[in-house]
Amino acid sequence: MVSDTDLAYMAGMIDGEGSIMISVSKKHGNLTSKLTVYNTNEPVIRWMSETFGGSVFKVGRPLRLKHRQEWAWSTVGNPAVAILKQVMPYLKIKRTLAELEIEAWENRCPTPIVDRRKPLPEEVVLKRMKYVAQARALVAA
Repeated sequence: MVSDTDLAYMAGMIDGEGSIMISVSKKHGNLTSKLTVYNTNEPVIRWMSETFGGSVFKVGRPLRLKHRQEWAWSTVGNPAVAILKQVMPYLKIKRTLAELEIEAWENRCPTPIVDRRKPLPEEVVLKRMKYVAQARALVAA
C-alpha cells in the first residue's frame, strides 16, 4: 500500500516533470496510454519504479560536462491509468488531462485478442482520435 505522502509526491512529480500521453497508432488504430516522468535525480526515478512499477531508462547523454544525466520513469496501459487514479486527488496542473486519459482508456473498446493485425472499425478509431485531439487541445492551452 502506497502512503498518501508518496501519492502526493508522485502527483507533484507528474504535475511538474511528467508527461501524460494518449495516442492512437496509424496502422491499426490501437490506443496507448503512457505516463512518463523526466528528472536528473536518478534515485527519485528509481524510487518511482520501486514504488509504482514501470521502467527506468537514461535519456540521451549530457551535451556539456556541467550538465547532469537525465533519467526517465515510464509506464503504459493499465498500470499508467491505475497510477493516475491513485494520484488524482493530489494533481493540480495535469488533473484535467489525467481525467481525460482515464476516460479514454476506460471507454477504448479493447482491441480484440484475435486478429490484432486487422484494422479496427472506423468508428472505434474515430472515437479514439477524438480523445487524442482533446488531449492535444488541453496541452496547447
